[in-house]
Amino acid sequence: MKIRTIAVLAGVILMAVTGAAQVKSRANVLSIFGGVFDHFASGETDEYLLGENDFPVVPAHLGPLFGLSYLRMGKKVGWEIEARYIGSTPVELEDPSDGDILEVSAGPHVSLTLNVLYAPFSGGVRPYLMAGGGLDVYLAGDATYTSRYGFVIDIPAPAFKDRLDPEAHIGLGLLIAVGKSWGCRLEGRFGWIFERERTLAGLSGAGGFYLAF
Repeated sequence: MKIRTIAVLAGVILMAVTGAAQVKSRANVLSIFGGVFDHFASGETDEYLLGENDFPVVPAHLGPLFGLSYLRMGKKVGWEIEARYIGSTPVELEDPSDGDILEVSAGPHVSLTLNVLYAPFSGGVRPYLMAGGGLDVYLAGDATYTSRYGFVIDIPAPAFKDRLDPEAHIGLGLLIAVGKSWGCRLEGRFGWIFERERTLAGLSGAGGFYLAF
């Protein structure tokens, strides 16, 4: 009986040690995800300038989102390096002076950020809060469009210094363990891009998979 008890205790201790080692060894998390980014409307009609800013208002529009990240997770707090790509999407702009319509391609752009995550609970489902910031890079090049009234409009690519803008975001999400070393991740964010002329805002939703090791 004593031998059996000792064996059971030894087994329990071994399982605990093994489990602790697994948790420690899986503090690294790689994620890949996709979703959508809802760009809020920006600009005002009173910013109209003939020949300079004929289409001052950019309406709200959705863009596809893809990304990957590396997360170093502690017991409750983690640090994450992330890259996101937000694809281009067609947007209709309107000239407030005569109602002319111009369909343009908005985007694309990428963001490189550093995030901090706070996950207060352990277990198979871990809700978390997050915040971060970094750099947004606008990727669009030269473009030529023809408006509905037949006007040809050239939009030059921005200078390199005008492509780079700081950005910040806050959000919440879920890490859902499916296996011992992988699972699903869901996340929603509210973000800001601080352009020189104005601040752009948007809301994103994304989901994907993670690998823990």
